[in-house]
Amino acid sequence: MFCNNCNKLVCTTCISKDHQTHSLIEINEASEKCKQGAKELAAELRQRIETYNIAIQEIDMSRKTLDSMFAATKEKITKKADEEIAKVAARIREEKQKLMQEAEQIYKDRVKTMQTARATNSKEINKAEHKQDEVNQLMDQQTKIVHHIKQLLQDLKEYREKKSTKVPNGLSYMDFKEGLKSLGRLVLKDKWTLKTERNKYKNIKQQMVEITACDVAAYSNSDIVVALWDNTSLIKIPAESNPQSYNVLQELSIQGITGPSRVTVNKNDELIVLDRGAVKIFNRNYQLLHQFNPGSEPSCIAVDDNNLIAVGYRTKAEISLHKPDGSIIRTLSAPGIDEYLTTHKQQLIYTNLRDNKLASVTYNGGMVFSVGINQSGRPRGVCCDKDGSIYVAVWRVPYSSSGDIDHYSPDGKYIGCIIKDCGYPNGITFTPAGDLVVATYDSVQIYQHE
Repeated sequence: MFCNNCNKLVCTTCISKDHQTHSLIEINEASEKCKQGAKELAAELRQRIETYNIAIQEIDMSRKTLDSMFAATKEKITKKADEEIAKVAARIREEKQKLMQEAEQIYKDRVKTMQTARATNSKEINKAEHKQDEVNQLMDQQTKIVHHIKQLLQDLKEYREKKSTKVPNGLSYMDFKEGLKSLGRLVLKDKWTLKTERNKYKNIKQQMVEITACDVAAYSNSDIVVALWDNTSLIKIPAESNPQSYNVLQELSIQGITGPSRVTVNKNDELIVLDRGAVKIFNRNYQLLHQFNPGSEPSCIAVDDNNLIAVGYRTKAEISLHKPDGSIIRTLSAPGIDEYLTTHKQQLIYTNLRDNKLASVTYNGGMVFSVGINQSGRPRGVCCDKDGSIYVAVWRVPYSSSGDIDHYSPDGKYIGCIIKDCGYPNGITFTPAGDLVVATYDSVQIYQHE
């Protein structure tokens, strides 16, 4: 083989010391190069580690800054929100205090007016009783002079001509109406204005016919269903109906209806119809869901918040209470019940046309009240608002081609007449929007509360 240093042919078995020396030198040089390369690599790695450590330190500092700013931001948000909430709360408290003070002052003024009127009447009673005592004494003492008797008779005549002191009907009315941009306002007058009146509709034969309404009911969206006298169907007044967009009302074509006389709507938005002798329940598409026959010629119906159905019988002076499927729960005595019935919180409220009364019984049959209507008239339709106040349709007597709507408290006390001269009112109801719907012989009227 050849030597790598001298290129001479040598024997593999007798390698010289020179060749061994060359090999060691070569190995040492390669080792030094490796060491130098390793040092340089180690230095570079240390530099990279230092760079990464610095980057981590910078990230840690940034995180601390972020945490600090996040906490400060939340504190600012909370502070601002608390300030705004405090402003609103303070405003609402101020409004509340102002309204409470206003209501209390009005209450005190009205109480004072009532007390003054009461005291005046009591004083006149005392005077009259005193004169009565004098008269009685004179009757026992024949020796009294005649002119004294004549003077007493003159005094008594003056007392007879005096009228008792009364307070205005609306003085007892006070309510609160919520506001959209404020807490609300006090309502001191029970004032209603006519919003819409509809007096014609188009029947199945596409003929325009005058409305002669006997009862009304309202769906949850304030659509109104009307039952008509001497008709075999119903009509609907859409909730958006108003004088500016006067659409022609159409007679509803409902399969299974033959002679509807009373209507109401339950909490499932199902229409309940007293159709001759049967009670029929329809969905919003006017498809018959089910029906039952209570018997004994029912004259009126009502439904409560639990969808229990009450059926009144004029001929038997009773009310039967039914489950939604028609199964009977119990039968209650209802003296004088006629053609109109409503419910409110486990009470059945009806008008007594025969005796001109407004009456109420509990679901257990206990009499809550039975009061004569305040004015001379014949009570017809009856309904309640969400607070339990009672409204009664009244025909005037003697009949003068008109009637009124009267307002009663939940316990049957007369408050006042809220609508005058509305024709012959029959069934009445409230829409969920708070409008009062009145069915009359000439039209359907919709009133709004001011």
